[in-house]
Amino acid sequence: MEKNELKNIVLKQIRTVDPSIRVLLLSLTGSRGFGWANDRYDYDVHGIFVKNNYWDWVHLGLQGIDLNIWSLDHIFMDIYYGHFEKFQDLSNPIYIDPDYNHSEMISLCTPKMCDEYSILSEYKRFKLHPNPRSALHCYRIVMVRTYFLQTGNIEMNIFKLKEKFKVRNLDMLKKSYTEKIGIENYEPIYNELDELLQQFRKAKSKNPFVTKDWKERFTDWKQRMTKIFGGKMNE
Repeated sequence: MEKNELKNIVLKQIRTVDPSIRVLLLSLTGSRGFGWANDRYDYDVHGIFVKNNYWDWVHLGLQGIDLNIWSLDHIFMDIYYGHFEKFQDLSNPIYIDPDYNHSEMISLCTPKMCDEYSILSEYKRFKLHPNPRSALHCYRIVMVRTYFLQTGNIEMNIFKLKEKFKVRNLDMLKKSYTEKIGIENYEPIYNELDELLQQFRKAKSKNPFVTKDWKERFTDWKQRMTKIFGGKMNE
């Protein structure tokens, strides 16, 4: 399915449920956004909406599409508290409201938000129960963060980063995951993930933990978005 077709289906369904909801952003994430899906996998779409006195989060399960959208006020909190995964999941837009400043939102992501704890937690889950899906998420969580630290850009499709990081096991893991093929020896994967963790640590050590004007930039962006779309100004 092309992105424009996906966008139209999702917008139509949201407006069928409640035509007064204003959608600010829709972004393709999940296995299709990460690069390891095949034609049988669902489309995971995350987004942002505004509607007064409404739910904080809305989930719609459509045929072949899993949709999760959050209120703008919720996004303000996620950004303020530095949730890197939220930036990642909203970084691949298929629809942006003309009045919503998406690029400025993404620019609020900082090196400080690329925490090592999240990587180590994912690694631990994988080692407790080794399987191709868990391994792929380990590659994602370390590669996307390291790439951001190195370039300042978010790229969630790790297969686009394969050559840069010279990883050797991604294609095999994708084949194993999509075709339900077992893996007998995970040792090369453990070793490669450890190599990627070292690259992350090196990139992290070269980046400042604090962006001096971040709070001012966040508050300015939040005020402008609130003026346009409404919402709460309390942090």
